[in-house]
Amino acid sequence: MVKVSEKHIKKEIIIFIIAIIFILTNLVFILWQNFNKNQEEALPKYEYKAFVPTFQNNYDFTHDMAYSNKIYYKKINSYDEYSKIKERWNNIIEMSEEDFKENFMMITAIENVSMEGLTVDKIEADSKTLYISLIHYEDGVNYDENETCISYKISRELERENISVTRNFRENEKV
Repeated sequence: MVKVSEKHIKKEIIIFIIAIIFILTNLVFILWQNFNKNQEEALPKYEYKAFVPTFQNNYDFTHDMAYSNKIYYKKINSYDEYSKIKERWNNIIEMSEEDFKENFMMITAIENVSMEGLTVDKIEADSKTLYISLIHYEDGVNYDENETCISYKISRELERENISVTRNFRENEKV
């Protein structure tokens, strides 16, 4: 029978403890990374606010907004541009100069009575296009019919070269 020395046993125990510490440290690191990734994904990529447009009588959406699918829209990239727009439409979402480092602003506007009562359905992007989809509020939901504009604070993660603004229809609106 081979006798194992006390020194050898201590060495094996130390190696075993170091291996356990190494494995646990890596496990904690992996779990922490996954937790942080899930937290980032859970953060909203946008927020929005419907508002009643108030601007000078000589202003018209066609002056500085693009038009698509009966909806006007404008992208605002900088705080300077935002400040000028804020003078015209003071009830848009508040943004600071710091906010513009990680976000940009969009404004959508409608002027057709059939488009009143639109709210955000979804905002998403593919590799080339940012999609903003609007939809009528559900039946029975109270809304201010004078709120014909929506301002959006959108993460630059969703910023794309092209923008598509559309209206989606609820099942009861489809013909």
